[in-house]
Amino acid sequence: MSAIFNMAEKSAEFDKLANIPKDLLKYLRNVHEGNVDEPLGRAMCKPEWKDTLQKIDKLFAKVSKVMGLVPEEICLEYEFKTNDTGLGKIDAFLAELRFAVWLDWMGFHDIKRVPSGNGPKPDFHAKRGKHCYYAEVFCITTDNPSARQIEPALVLPSRKGISPVYNFTVIKKHLHEAFLTRVQAKKRQLKDVGSADSHRIVAGVVNPLRYITFGEQTNYRDILQSIHDVLRWGSGWHFALITGYDSNGIPDDTVYPPLEDNK
Repeated sequence: MSAIFNMAEKSAEFDKLANIPKDLLKYLRNVHEGNVDEPLGRAMCKPEWKDTLQKIDKLFAKVSKVMGLVPEEICLEYEFKTNDTGLGKIDAFLAELRFAVWLDWMGFHDIKRVPSGNGPKPDFHAKRGKHCYYAEVFCITTDNPSARQIEPALVLPSRKGISPVYNFTVIKKHLHEAFLTRVQAKKRQLKDVGSADSHRIVAGVVNPLRYITFGEQTNYRDILQSIHDVLRWGSGWHFALITGYDSNGIPDDTVYPPLEDNK
């Protein structure tokens, strides 16, 4: 699917939103002019594209509050490049923004994004109570070959006109595999930072709606506990799945093992 849409219409909508930085509009223009097949461009082709922009606007507003930055400064802080429209780039950027909001919601303070550079470095450093945490973030999407292979199995057969029923067994297996595929590389970024008392978080930010509506928090906790038991990295390591969704008013965002008391 090509990213063809009315750029003037999108630009006019951007002007109505107070928190989305102009850099994101520049990025979208590069997607449009290059006819790049990537997630944000595809979202702009859908009927609910205005809702998507409003959600992004709210996300930037939250991050501005958490980080104490204006929207344009967020793009600089997070090293967002308007001409980098490669696969996964916009997902990774938005995943880091969502993770910063999650840290704040979980009671962290002094939340800092660590600039990239030579040698292994974490994505984030933050404090919670008396403990220092270092974190690495990645985005779980369906924009990769392994995910596309399982697409036909995601939806169970249903009658015409009935809402799709997702195969949670397949989704659970794929989330587990997607996490394990990325986690070893993230360990290299984290294992030598901080002190022996520091805590480390590897977080997967879940993108596809059919994954986010997976069910209750216990489903995600089962996945993370299984990953923890398989890896056996010892105390001080935490694994998180972040959805931004809730079931019956209870957030599905999950971390295992649970974080230390916020004291």
